[in-house]
Amino acid sequence: PEALLTFTLEKDHIQKLENQLAKSSLAGTVPRSLALADIGGHPFHLTTIVPGIPLSDRMLSGTIDKQFIDLTELAFAWHRQFTAAVGSAEISVGEQFQSVFIDQPWNALRLQQPDLESRFNPIIQAMTVDLQKHRNIKLMAGRQHGDFHASNIMLDQQRIRGVIDWENYSADLPPGFDIF
Repeated sequence: PEALLTFTLEKDHIQKLENQLAKSSLAGTVPRSLALADIGGHPFHLTTIVPGIPLSDRMLSGTIDKQFIDLTELAFAWHRQFTAAVGSAEISVGEQFQSVFIDQPWNALRLQQPDLESRFNPIIQAMTVDLQKHRNIKLMAGRQHGDFHASNIMLDQQRIRGVIDWENYSADLPPGFDIF
């Protein structure tokens, strides 16, 4: 069930991005979703192939510090173009914001690592109190990849050819989410 959910999310996100990026120079940098199927009881998501090698494979070659800086610069240049092409949306600090950015991640973490609850619960409570003070503030939320790292960025001849792994894409993440 988890794999099917992951593949379904990725397929839906890729299809939305296809429409948003259709007239952009980035149109070919996101794989196209070709099929979502169940084969022998196993979910399967077929996408077009994004040419190149993962940027992570190139980061540690050559003069490492220069290579790392140059490739990071290249990745963020692509991300700036992506952000400009897909735009942003305004979100309000409110119950939905608290649910998405505090409650859901905290509840998932507590289930996975219950021993952390006593350590982090006071911090979460303080964040919730602070959030109450800032209800109805408007923030610009960016459309973010959600898993933007060197292994998901495909490089060919010092050029970003594409970005893969779109199941965590979101239209309402805080600005700069992908940078961290």
